Amino acid sequence: LKVQRPKSWKDACRRLRWWFPTDDLLVSYSPKTGQQRYDALVKSKSVDTHRNYLKEARLFLGWCVEKGWIRTNPLAAVKPVGRRRKGQRKKLRLSELTKWLPVAFDLAEKGDDGALVLLVVFYQAVRIEDVVAMKVRDVDTFNGRTVVHVAESDYSGKTASTRRATVVYEQRLARLLQARVEGQDADGWLFPADSKSKHRIRDQRPAMRRVCKKAGVSYASPYSLKGAGMTLQAVLGATREQVAQSAGHANLASLPHYVDDAVWEDVARRQVAESLN
Repeated sequence: LKVQRPKSWKDACRRLRWWFPTDDLLVSYSPKTGQQRYDALVKSKSVDTHRNYLKEARLFLGWCVEKGWIRTNPLAAVKPVGRRRKGQRKKLRLSELTKWLPVAFDLAEKGDDGALVLLVVFYQAVRIEDVVAMKVRDVDTFNGRTVVHVAESDYSGKTASTRRATVVYEQRLARLLQARVEGQDADGWLFPADSKSKHRIRDQRPAMRRVCKKAGVSYASPYSLKGAGMTLQAVLGATREQVAQSAGHANLASLPHYVDDAVWEDVARRQVAESLN
């Protein structure tokens, strides 16, 4: 099982424990019991969640078979139901971004940390997890430029290609970050939960709801902001390679997850039309 931090380990144990409500021996766990437990999950959890529970439990019981503790996997015959969610959650339209961005900046300038986190995600094409794991020293100003060192944040889910530093070209955002770190402990969290706590803010959905409501646009997932920023780059003429590089992607394989293929098709048609004109 892929576990990255102590909390992940506890959560994995909690999910596995759900399949075994009693302390009976594993050898007495029947396929019928497994099916009943999964049916109960289907009624109470989303498709992605109950399918993930099943996948994780199958891995665990398959490992038990390899160890020789049980002869067969009692969940092998349980069939997952429902269709998984594909791609990103609902995104902001480009027309909505023109309303969303001024409101996000206004709230950030008034001290809304959540709005500032969202702006960093959008402009720097980084993940929320990377931003909230940053320390004060990860925002560096040198020779008139502000640099965000995502490479040195302590988020353990980074891949090699996302261990990078990015220059903040949006001057309004750069000024907000500079003001944020001024006079702060270099080793402190850049975004603590509040003035009395050292815990970082993680859930950005409330902040996204605040900004969307004030901007008068429909709510969109905060995790879609990275894709929205990458889509805007594509619309403005950046190539696939340039967009992928700006987001720290090692190749183009994951690009369709963030930028719809239709965007590139529209850009190509526009370039052809301009050439004809």
